[in-house]
Amino acid sequence: MATVNLGAIRFNWKGAYNNGTAYVVDDVVSSAGNSYICILASTGNAVSNATYWSIMSSAGTDGTDGTDGTDVGTTITTQGDILFRDGSGLQRLAKGTAAQALIMNAGATAPEWGEAGGGAWNVVTSWSYTSDVTAVEFTTGIDSTYDQYCFVVSNVVMANASANFLLQIKDTGDSSFRIDSQYNYKFQDHDSTNTNFSARSNTAGTYLMLADNGYKNSFRVWLPDPSDTVYHKFISWEGAHSDSSGNCQINTGGGNYKGNTNAITGMKFSVNGGNIVAGRITMYGLAHA
Repeated sequence: MATVNLGAIRFNWKGAYNNGTAYVVDDVVSSAGNSYICILASTGNAVSNATYWSIMSSAGTDGTDGTDGTDVGTTITTQGDILFRDGSGLQRLAKGTAAQALIMNAGATAPEWGEAGGGAWNVVTSWSYTSDVTAVEFTTGIDSTYDQYCFVVSNVVMANASANFLLQIKDTGDSSFRIDSQYNYKFQDHDSTNTNFSARSNTAGTYLMLADNGYKNSFRVWLPDPSDTVYHKFISWEGAHSDSSGNCQINTGGGNYKGNTNAITGMKFSVNGGNIVAGRITMYGLAHA
């Protein structure tokens, strides 16, 4: 009975390619993460030679170009980094900073990190009660990153029921908070029944007074455009405070520092008698649309 040589009837896995090995048709090897099949018997012909080899599978895009395994310098090893493709190949985009969003560049050709779109308030920093403190200072994050800031004062309690809730600013012209008599403010308050109404003002003070006799305080304090250096900075507020017996006062007001037009770099909340013993203050930033 005659014998018929069918040759290889299945792929023959040979492992990693070896330049000194004789390969025959249907032998399969690996090289640089890719797999290749021999299509013409030979010895010493690299897998890149299409006369003898055809690629079966390519390495994944883990920072290589995915064809011959050549490193293009885009391997991601840092937490938060992302990989994208530009006009020539894979590129690494390093992670952004806190509160940034992934947006398209001006040419709409590649992603980049930038500020979140207008209309979204972002938490910049906050303080919460841990022990008695004389003041709460916000000096981190007040810059040109946002066009305006809002400080949300939540149930800040004073040790002294007759204390006044105060605000001072720091600017680019001084490393400390301003205490000279250059603050202007006016505010109005009335009780919860609208029967008692009073107004307060000061044109030569060393602080802005947000509330008087404010044992417990909840406010929203607005700081628009702190980086502007043309106009005096105006600060406004609205909220409520109560005494130790729970009697409520509704309060709205505004003020500024008339000593200069420097950019504001810090805000300081304090009292003029006793300490702050409880509460939370959170600073939010908002960019224009």
